[in-house]
This record gives sequence, C-alpha cells and structure tokens, in this order.
Amino acid sequence: MKKVLLFLPLFFMALPIFSQDPVPAPGPKEIAFLCDIRVMDTDQPSIDFSWAKDRFAEQYEIYRRRLDQSNDAWELLTTLDSSADSYKDRAVEAGVGYEYQLLKKCARPDITMSYIGSAYFATGIGIPPRSVKGKSVLVIIDDKVRPYLTNELNQWQENVQKEGWKVTIVAMPRTEKFDKDAVLAVKSKILQETKLNRTITTVMLVGRIAVPYSGNTRPDGHPDHTGAWPADMFYADTNGKWTDANVNTDNNPAGQQPTREQNRNIPNDGKFDQSSLPSDIDLAVGRIDFYNLPVFFDKDKYATIFDSEIELYKRYFKKNNDFRTGVFVPKRRGLIDDNFGGYGEYFAVTAWSGFSSLNGSNTVTAAKWYPTLTTDDYLFAYGCGPGSFNSVGGVSNLLGFSANKTNAVHTMLFGSYLGDWDSEDNVLRGSLGSEGMNLTTCWSGRPHWFHHKMAVGYTIGDNAIASINNQPGETGYVPNVIVNKTYPDGVILTAGVRGVHNALLGDPTLQMEQNVNGSSLTPPQPPKNLTIESLPTHKALRWEKSPDAEGYIIYRTSSTLPKASFSLITPIPVTEIFYNDSVTDNKTYRYSVQAIKKKVSDKAIYFLGSDTIMKNATITSIDDRIANNGHLTVMPNPARTFVDIDCTMMNEKYTIYIVNTAGELVKTIDNDSPNIVRWNLVDDCNGAVISGNYYIHIRSAALSYLRMISVIQ
Repeated sequence: MKKVLLFLPLFFMALPIFSQDPVPAPGPKEIAFLCDIRVMDTDQPSIDFSWAKDRFAEQYEIYRRRLDQSNDAWELLTTLDSSADSYKDRAVEAGVGYEYQLLKKCARPDITMSYIGSAYFATGIGIPPRSVKGKSVLVIIDDKVRPYLTNELNQWQENVQKEGWKVTIVAMPRTEKFDKDAVLAVKSKILQETKLNRTITTVMLVGRIAVPYSGNTRPDGHPDHTGAWPADMFYADTNGKWTDANVNTDNNPAGQQPTREQNRNIPNDGKFDQSSLPSDIDLAVGRIDFYNLPVFFDKDKYATIFDSEIELYKRYFKKNNDFRTGVFVPKRRGLIDDNFGGYGEYFAVTAWSGFSSLNGSNTVTAAKWYPTLTTDDYLFAYGCGPGSFNSVGGVSNLLGFSANKTNAVHTMLFGSYLGDWDSEDNVLRGSLGSEGMNLTTCWSGRPHWFHHKMAVGYTIGDNAIASINNQPGETGYVPNVIVNKTYPDGVILTAGVRGVHNALLGDPTLQMEQNVNGSSLTPPQPPKNLTIESLPTHKALRWEKSPDAEGYIIYRTSSTLPKASFSLITPIPVTEIFYNDSVTDNKTYRYSVQAIKKKVSDKAIYFLGSDTIMKNATITSIDDRIANNGHLTVMPNPARTFVDIDCTMMNEKYTIYIVNTAGELVKTIDNDSPNIVRWNLVDDCNGAVISGNYYIHIRSAALSYLRMISVIQ
C-alpha cells in the first residue's frame, strides 16, 4: 500500500531567538517515540517492534522502504489503534535492508495540543555490504601540521585500511584566515581526486584547511548573527552551482548586520550566496581543526599556541586509535543534557528517539554532561542550552571541556552562536580536543540529525549525508509535528534544513562501534584470482579462498560504464569457492566477488565486506559452441561407467568442464597433455553423477569444443 500519512502542512518558520518563554509540557521525551526493535532470524523471520503505551496516543502508523531506496516514498504497512504496544513485520526477506518510520499520533486536550512523534530504524537479516567497488577516503591535511603527525597518520591509515578503506593523503597550504583562492584550490583538489578515483566517498580535513563561507542566514535566530556561516558543504557538493554575486550583508536591515567580521558577505569576496544547498551533497566531509583555541594553551607547558594545537591533534588520533582497537569500548547507551526542554522545536527529541532506536529505550538517560561523562562512558551524548560561541548553557563552556574528560564517542551540541564553528575558542569545534573519547560532534537542532543507519554499519559520514540532505515530508525524516495555539494548523518545524551551515566535526570514517567484546569490526581479507568460464548454459565462477571469510556474495552488471550499478545475485551468501550463474545470452558481464563476515545483534544482522575482485566475461550461446565441435570425440555415448574424451588435438594447457543441463558445474579436470582423458562419471566430490544429459566442454586459451553425452546409471 502506498503511503497515506496525513502530514500536516509544512512551514518554514521565522526563527525565534532562545530567550522566549518555554512551551508547556510535554517535553521532548514525551513527544519522542521511544521504541525497541528485535530481529528474529528464525524459520519464520520477522522484525519485531515494541513500545510502552502512551496514554495520549490515538493511533500508531508503521511505514517501510528498502534501505537501498532511501529516496523513495514511505510505504504504509499498517495502522494500529491506541491500545497497541507492538508490531511484528513478517514480510521480510533475507539479504534485504529496510528502513522503518514509526509514528504515534497523540492529543493533549488538557493543554489544547496534539503532536506526532517519530522513530526511525535501519535493520534487516543479512544486509549486504554497501560497497561493491570498494571505498576510499581522501585526507587533506594542513602542510604545516603534517610533519608532526607522521606516526599518528600512519597508525590511523593502518587501522582504516583494515576496515576496507583505501586512503589518499594530500597536503595543502595552511590557511589561517579566510582566503577565497585557497578555498577554490581545495575544492579543485577534491574534484580532481574524485575524478581520478571514483570510489572516494569521504573527505577528512585535518588541520587548518581553508574554510569556505556562504549565505545570508541566521539559523540560530539571532539578527546580529545574520550573514555568511562556515560552509564545508561547499566541499561536499561536487556538482551544485555556487555563486558569489548577489548577497550583500551591508544592505541588510538595521539590526541584522553581522557583528562578526567573518560573517560579512558582499559580492565577489569569495563568500558564496547560497544559504541552502544548491543540490544534494555527494561526499561525507568531516573536519578535525584545533586552530585558534587559546583556552587549551598552557604557557607553562607549551612554547607557542601552535604547539598546543599539535598536542590536540595527537590526543585526538590517540583517542581514535583506542576506540578503533578496543582499548576503549563504551557502553551502548545515550546521555541527554537538555536545557531547553519543550521550547520551540523540541531540540532534544531526535536524541531521545534516535538513541533509543540504536541502543534500546531503557539505555537513554537524562543526566548532566559533567560530572557524568567524566567518569561514566557512553556511546552517544546530546547537550543543548542557551549558547554562545564558547559555551552551551547548562552543559559546559570550552574551558570545562578542556579541563574534563568527555567519555562519549559520538556527540551532538546545540545552542545559539556555537554552530558558527570557525570562531575563536568555539565550543563545538573545540570539544573534540577534550580528554576522554569524544570523536565526533555536530550542531543538531536546526536541523535535527538522524543517526539510525549507523545500526547497520553506516559511518558517521554516511549519517551526515543523510541528515544534511534530508527534506522532511513524503520521503524524508520528520522529527515531530506540532499542533497548538502557536501553530493551530500544524507544523513540521524545519529551521536549518539543508542549510549550508551544516557540518560534521571529527573523523567521518568512524562507525557507531568499532570493537565489540574485544573483537575488531574489520572485514575479512578479499578472495583472490577470480576465474570465469563461459559455458553453454551458465557462467562458472571460481576463486581462491579468503582465510577469514564466513562466506561470499556475488554481484553482476552488464554495463561497462565506470559508475555501473551492480546487482546482488546471491542475497544468501555462498560458502563454497565457486558459483554458477545461469545467464545464457550473448552480453558481456562483469562480476564482483566479495568475502563477508556476519555482524549479529538483536537490532540487525549485516555483513562486513572485503574489497572485491572483479572480472569481465562474455556469454556465448550453446549453438555457437556446437559449431566448433567437429573434432571432439567422446566414447562411449551413452556412458554407464566411464567416458573417454579425445583431447589429442589440444596443444596447450586446457580444462575440461562437465556441466549438467541445469547449468551446474559437476566436474572440472585440468590437463596439459594432448591425450585421451577418462571421466569416471563422478563429480568433484567423487560422488557418482545421476542419469541424464551432460555437456563436456573443453577449453584452452585458443580453442573451445563442446559435446553432449548421455549418462545411464
């Protein structure tokens, strides 16, 4: 059934500043849909959802779509009444990933309010790896910083290569102040490298790489903060049109002049016009930048502020290594330090629902950032409150981050001003310099970020692309829908959606978890030496075993284009080191074989994939083969105990393939002598073949012969 969700009208609201009186209860936790998921990999597989009944709920709706079709509209699976507290989806297939959207429609007559809470899940049973052709990360590093981080970068590269990444590292000039030529040079390098290597999906900026600026925007709602904001999304967008001809903040109305010089934007100054993305971003871009953070500078410890900057990079990569190698394995739980509550857009709502969907509703706790994260460890943490460039009200200022550990890996912060992350002692950018395990952060609230795909092995960079490109509505993710006296017609609050100010700070290659129970989540080694034999009824693939694989999956395409789309032809992995593909037309096919390991949890089952081996093969029809069989003699025919195959015409190494009429390879015989070869009517496992017709196909580099025989047992 097609989606029939009755979304209320979508408005882009005027942005209030963070000083208004808060909206009455309910708060973000009550608005959020706290739901649990369990994958049942049994004879009757299912995806099971459960939740605590909400006494204000009037209806629940469950939607689904394929994970590999995340731009499609949601399909309505069912509508449940207010008494429901669970749902079981039995119509699931092995080898398919799914996204779910769960909505609860609630009414609060006591405060003349109604609302829709949402929850999102990514799950499946045996989800194939996302990468068929491999994945690569481009590292652009500050040329002044690079010599000091040789050991750290080498260790990081070794770690990510074990995870299946290919790495390209490029040094570019350190750019401390805004420089339009430096910005264009970085973009040119990214475009150049992605054209040379089409598997680059991710870009990591390390050090003081030129910062783009764009827009005439104020996503935090403050008139004095209107103008161009830092815009790494310019680097993430490979084909959008960015202009610098129209915006002039000098012409802004009184009270909307930017007070920070960096936010000033005039035509032809190198700062772009766009406040919203001109097109979807294509690359996951993450920045690790500890420039201009004097709060970390200890004059008794460091000779210069640059020395303390270098120390922060070293600390960051040490934390990164500890997380990737299992020195630090945080508990799968989330912390929320919410100092806005029910104000405005319910900023913490997606933290409540998102952390619950990833880890379980009973693992999310409302607690203070400090001292909790100084001693306790969490996988996720969210903090929000009235902000400044260097503080999040009620959470901490940058001085607090510099003095305390933050033992949460993936964090989100929100408040006024701090989303403009290129400022001095910026708390968002600088928080990653703290001790503890804080490795990624973003400004989540305008817009909301959605993390659910990380449950099936997506990286934080993948998560950034999905969140930044998101457009709430028929195909996107909706944090909530509110109907009250302020919004009597209903509103999906969309402040900041697709804004150029969006940014991921930290390593974009990181996954939700990198190590479970002391076992690193690294893919198996790839198989080797793929060979493909064109047979009359099928294509016979063989490869050398991967030493640590649990199975293999195979993809096929008939396209020869560099960006060819591969189709998975083995949704259930094969455990053998051969596969017979029963295609019989005359197309040229390209095959890709990937070794896999299974990652199992109660939330999802997905595969970690190796690098792939690829090879082209041409299918030739049976009739064409028969035309070449004039010199092939086999006796006796029919055969009862054996058949002798006359190979005296073969003058180089050759292989004999015995294939049944179902297209299955039964027996392979390699030979390099021009003689009579006897087949004793047994298969490769030395078991007797059954009665029936078989093709005997002889092939060398230059010759090919085919004959059909009958076996009577």
